[in-house]
Amino acid sequence: MTEALAGPHRAGSSRRPRVAGFVALAVGAVLLATTIRTDRSTVQFMVAGLALAAVWFTGFAVARGRRPPAMTRPAAHAAVGFALGVALFTAFVAIAWIARRLNILDEPIDDILEQADAYARVWVLALTAVNAVAEELFFRGTVMDAFTNRYAVIAATAVYAVVTSAGGNVALVLAAVVMGAVFAVERRWTRSLVTPIVTHLTWSVLVITAFPRR
Repeated sequence: MTEALAGPHRAGSSRRPRVAGFVALAVGAVLLATTIRTDRSTVQFMVAGLALAAVWFTGFAVARGRRPPAMTRPAAHAAVGFALGVALFTAFVAIAWIARRLNILDEPIDDILEQADAYARVWVLALTAVNAVAEELFFRGTVMDAFTNRYAVIAATAVYAVVTSAGGNVALVLAAVVMGAVFAVERRWTRSLVTPIVTHLTWSVLVITAFPRR
């Protein structure tokens, strides 16, 4: 890691953002594993999910400090993000259909869908939306800003996949690699967090509401 998890802070800046970033990664990985392993029909599951989002939000806020995120051309970036979210969902459905026909990843995919169906749809969507925004702010914001442009996409994607692997779901890890790379490229291409946030939200909402169940 060539920079501290502190966005644009450079040498001589406080170590507080760096410490906050690493603490957020460690605590977030533990909470993610806890969330995945918690009974999805219980209040504890929702609490763990909200706590996880709070960790990512806090890590982003502390690392960025008082500097506001860039918000140039938000409407255009949101439109691109929405289109990519729909396209990625379509591709994901096609790949999952093929995987099921080959009896590959049946259990991990069903586990994700069971998680989405365990609560009232409105609560699942709310929790998913909050975590989607929080993840993008932290991983495509704080983590990407910690690396030079040459390695930012690869490094941020690797960190995202490693943290996701704490949940123990192979399908989620594979999705984290693919989607994390797309989100990171979007951030680097548009220089805005709006595009990956909207793509992540669109993809997640479609998975919950429109993904074919068996």
